[in-house]
Amino acid sequence: MNKRGIKQVSSHYSFFKKSRKGISPVIGYVLLISFVVILGVIVYQWLSTYVPKNTLECPDDVSFLIENYTCQPIAAGISNLNLTIKNNGLFGIAGYFIHSSEDVDKLATIDLSSNFSQIVVYNAVMFAGGNDNFLNPPDQIVHEFNVTQSTKAIELIPVRWQKEKNKLQFASCGEAKIRQEVDCA
Repeated sequence: MNKRGIKQVSSHYSFFKKSRKGISPVIGYVLLISFVVILGVIVYQWLSTYVPKNTLECPDDVSFLIENYTCQPIAAGISNLNLTIKNNGLFGIAGYFIHSSEDVDKLATIDLSSNFSQIVVYNAVMFAGGNDNFLNPPDQIVHEFNVTQSTKAIELIPVRWQKEKNKLQFASCGEAKIRQEVDCA
């Protein structure tokens, strides 16, 4: 108000000053969201370099079977499981992952590779040392494991060494998995 009691109209400058208060937070939010989106794209591109482009797969004709098994009690609650494993496929096999279950209808999740006294690589029971697919068709081999007497099923997944781009790599052949019900009571 001036001396006469009349209210003065705000100047042109004060009008812009008041409207800038509303624009400033919006610009801040736009910049923040833009920064987060750009950072997300950069992180995604960086992490995608760690994911393999094509997965290593075993040939379709990799196959083996449990030709025979015996289970003999050796101590209170522990049995000796002998597996006769035969390669009935077209390719050699380096070893296998072995898991057991205490229920026939449940997934086998108990790793038995720690109960094997010979060569174990990446938790896989191996037939021989080195980078060799030792068990060729129609060869067979016997392996011995200590299991609990409550073991009702075992699952085996073959593994092999495969050459990919002139590099020898370890491959799991999940499509050739076998399951065998056992009675170790």
